[in-house]
This record gives sequence, C-alpha cells and structure tokens, in this order.
Amino acid sequence: MGKAIGLILLALVICIAAIVRLRPLAADTHHINLRELVRADDFSAGVSGHYETLSLAVNAGDIAKNIADVVEGTPRTTRLSGSLVEGGNPLVSHATYVTRSALWGFPDVTTIEVETTNMGAYVRIYGRLIYGKSDMGVNKARIEDWIDQLYALPMKDSFGNPIKRPS
Repeated sequence: MGKAIGLILLALVICIAAIVRLRPLAADTHHINLRELVRADDFSAGVSGHYETLSLAVNAGDIAKNIADVVEGTPRTTRLSGSLVEGGNPLVSHATYVTRSALWGFPDVTTIEVETTNMGAYVRIYGRLIYGKSDMGVNKARIEDWIDQLYALPMKDSFGNPIKRPS
C-alpha cells in the first residue's frame, strides 16, 4: 500500500513538472505594453515581480542592443515575443523574454522596453512570475544582475563621458 501511494505521488510530481516545463506561454498574454501599464498604475495586483526604470544619456538603439545581448546571454532565457533590435517602431523597442528555473523549469516572464527620449534612452523592465504568489526575490535579483552587466559594458554619453551606474 505504501509503495502504491509513493508511486502515485511520484507520478503526480512528474506530471506537474511536465506541465510547468512544457505548457506553452501565450505571447499575446505576456507581451504587454509597459507604458500603458504604468499609466494605469496596475502591476497585476497580487502578482510577485519587480519593475525597474533607467534613464540613460545614450543612443536608444545602442542601449537596446546592449540589453538584448545581456538578456539573451542569460542561461535558460529565450525570447517570447518582440525584439529590442529588429524592426518595429524606431522610437520604442519592446521585447518579452522567458527565463526558466534550473530545477523545475518554472517560467518567469520579463518585458523590456527601450524608448527614445530627448535625453537619450528610457528603459522599463518588468519581471514577473507565472505560477505561484511569490518569486522569493528571483526576478529582482535577475533584473539587478542584468542592470549591473549593462553598466559594466563600455558605454559613453553623447559627450564621450563613460556611463556609470548611479550609486
């Protein structure tokens, strides 16, 4: 009897793991417009995630390419929809990425927008979980790491001064 219950529980865990790993994510659901979300002041109440903005005195196209390189170089991260560097509106680059946890493959979704401003570029990054109620700070840590990597790249403003992360 105990073996049967153990096997049933194991089968249940395997099924749940397969659903989490293999269930496709709908781009139309997760590829959101952050400018509209900010205006509505609605960050999916109750959903755990992290939102960051950056204002940089650099060319928006250059920063979009740098961010795309950093994000796409992250293990277990794939682009779900959009692009930061190809086509689209030349004033706004917009992409959504999925990063899966190493053990279970739980997906976290991050949307990134890079907008051209009169000062350079304005970046919005919003990472959130798909399953559960708490990400235990994983999205914040990932986004902060991406920002650290971005500032570690050799970037210069329009006057040729190096861009450093504000303290």
